[in-house]
Amino acid sequence: ITRSDADNMVMEELNAREKWLGEMKGVFERADTDGSGALNLHEFTRYVQNSHVQAYFRKIGLNVERDNAKALFSLVDLDGNGVIELEEFVEGCAQFVGNARQLDIARLRRDNKVIAKQIRNLTKILQGEPIDNGPHFRGSHKATRHCSLLSSQSLLA
Repeated sequence: ITRSDADNMVMEELNAREKWLGEMKGVFERADTDGSGALNLHEFTRYVQNSHVQAYFRKIGLNVERDNAKALFSLVDLDGNGVIELEEFVEGCAQFVGNARQLDIARLRRDNKVIAKQIRNLTKILQGEPIDNGPHFRGSHKATRHCSLLSSQSLLA
């Protein structure tokens, strides 16, 4: 690849990103029926019931149906205030599309394994059994001491 080829590829990617951002802004503005600059759950769920809107979301890699609209709204409402502003909408949707989501899925799988192991070890600690002191469960002696303190204070009963 020559330098000019690489530059062209970067420009194409930037142009595609700019186009996508414009499309997402348009989707947001059409969904914002009260013109408040933010989407509430009712506006969002009503908007995604439209088959053309669902087709657009499928085109960009999001399967948004009536049944999962509320769940998607909650995930996109990054600050949890019950409304989605334009920046949240774009950022939230971006996290579900493109190549990054594969990396995110792999990271979540790894994190879930680590958490599952920690839960098994905590269960063993609470039951007074020896634990697996693998690389993802550090400070188990602290947890044991803490659990002893809790049980002595009758907080686990």
